[in-house]
Amino acid sequence: MTISLLRHTLRSRRLAIIWFSVGTLFYSLLTMALWPFSSSLDLAAMFEQLPDSVRSAFFGPGIGGQSVMETTFFQYLAARYGTWLPLILGYFGIWLGAGIIAREYDRDSLDLLLAQPLTRIQLALAKYAGAIFASIPVVALSAIGLLIGVALWGDGMELSAGAISLMHVQALLFTAAAMAIGLLLASIFLEPGKSYGLAAGIMVIMYLGNLVAQFVDSISWLRYGSLFHYWQPVNELSSGKLDSGSALTMAAIAGVAMVAHVSCQGWLGQDTQGGEIVPAVSTKTSPLTGR
Repeated sequence: MTISLLRHTLRSRRLAIIWFSVGTLFYSLLTMALWPFSSSLDLAAMFEQLPDSVRSAFFGPGIGGQSVMETTFFQYLAARYGTWLPLILGYFGIWLGAGIIAREYDRDSLDLLLAQPLTRIQLALAKYAGAIFASIPVVALSAIGLLIGVALWGDGMELSAGAISLMHVQALLFTAAAMAIGLLLASIFLEPGKSYGLAAGIMVIMYLGNLVAQFVDSISWLRYGSLFHYWQPVNELSSGKLDSGSALTMAAIAGVAMVAHVSCQGWLGQDTQGGEIVPAVSTKTSPLTGR
């Protein structure tokens, strides 16, 4: 039953998965296609004139390392993948995560969903697993596009498939954390407008909070509450090693949000014999807002 629910999640989002996947593929190809034009610019001199806090805010702390600053190629990739890609993946994550529940609510199909002989945990994990599987082609095609782009337009630059894969493992974890946040908010508010809007607002606050915290020492601690602080693609690309600290933090954020999601599932009713779910009297009621 969980497999069929996972398939249903993938089928219901297939067009969005296709379009986002095509989008990330062409983004990576376009990034590398523009590299020959950018390589003629003196990016190293430009970045050297920027304060360390500015480089760190926009491109991650890895851009301030000597190994990165010595290579204009990594600076270019940092500018492209350190800013726009997490915004794309963050939007996809919260939209898909919140839609797992909000879409069922909007279509009055929660009763049909709750009729399945599943426990709360099984239901939550099946829907979340479907969202994770949906994000794999989106992230994978970005990696494929970068691999092809380096081969076609890299102009002798060395960037291993392993380093690209590690960067996109981090991208998948980033997307999974954004999905879990969206899913949690949808389980609280149910209505699509509120769920999507609040989730998007939180992502914007995280982005701006991380940005401002790089410049204001008194609130520098705020960056630790932002997903964007843990998105450091240059670290993997330049070193060929996974930033385990950031990866574990994003995985922990996803896990905490999922536990909170399961605990907030008052709209699912009560567990009965064998842990199966009995639908609530009204699936139009949010457990916290009461509306």
